[in-house]
Amino acid sequence: NSNGSSTSKSSSSPTPIITKICVRDATKPRDFTIDDSTQIVTDVQSILDDSDIDLVVEVAGGVTFAKDAVYASLKSGKSVVTANKALIAENLEEIVDMLNEQNKDTTKR
Repeated sequence: NSNGSSTSKSSSSPTPIITKICVRDATKPRDFTIDDSTQIVTDVQSILDDSDIDLVVEVAGGVTFAKDAVYASLKSGKSVVTANKALIAENLEEIVDMLNEQNKDTTKR
């Protein structure tokens, strides 16, 4: 079970490219294969620091790690996709406030 995956911008193709997958345990056997160009990482910071990544897909489940990853991704200017109902239910107002604040900052420039 992966914690999250991220995609990188590609000027030659509109199809997202999965460049990194963040997992809790990189040594755990997986029931899927990945492309040779995709990295398995255990530190979400490597995704946040990668300027080529503009979209983060959170599939970790739970709330604590997922919340930290989603908030950090949003704060670093990345788009986020999540189907984490617990995260959204518990934090929707805070997430909306964060996004509204970021939109204010963007429109002031």
